[in-house]
Amino acid sequence: MVGSNGFVLTDLPSDEGCAGYVRGRRMRRCVGCAKCISTAPGACSIDDEATPMLAASLAADVLEIRTSDDGGQFPMPMRKVVERLENILQAFTDAGGNVPLDRSTVGLSEIRIVLEGGHGPEFEELSKKMLLNGPVGRISFTDI
Repeated sequence: MVGSNGFVLTDLPSDEGCAGYVRGRRMRRCVGCAKCISTAPGACSIDDEATPMLAASLAADVLEIRTSDDGGQFPMPMRKVVERLENILQAFTDAGGNVPLDRSTVGLSEIRIVLEGGHGPEFEELSKKMLLNGPVGRISFTDI
């Protein structure tokens, strides 16, 4: 459970109806425009159904990602959302030579990844590489 200021991104069928349910949503992959670190730092410029979920993820203190390990990586469509979040988190680092955003401008500091069916070391390594960035200081993993 993520608490009162948490947000859940999920692709598990048992979570259908959740505000952060990604299955069946019209979402684009990151297009590499880098606006999230340049002209609109900290926000994705793509206007689709993932955009409000990304904003809610950044506003939450704790983001819980409920998914499964798809051969060492996030399954689609969760991968689309996570890749975009990864790039937004770069705005809070000195990536691209820009002045980093102040980490206190977002709530997000912890990500909890809850995996249905367990996970392998490759998944954990990839997740940390992608998401342990910017304001995120802690990532934990739980298998269900």
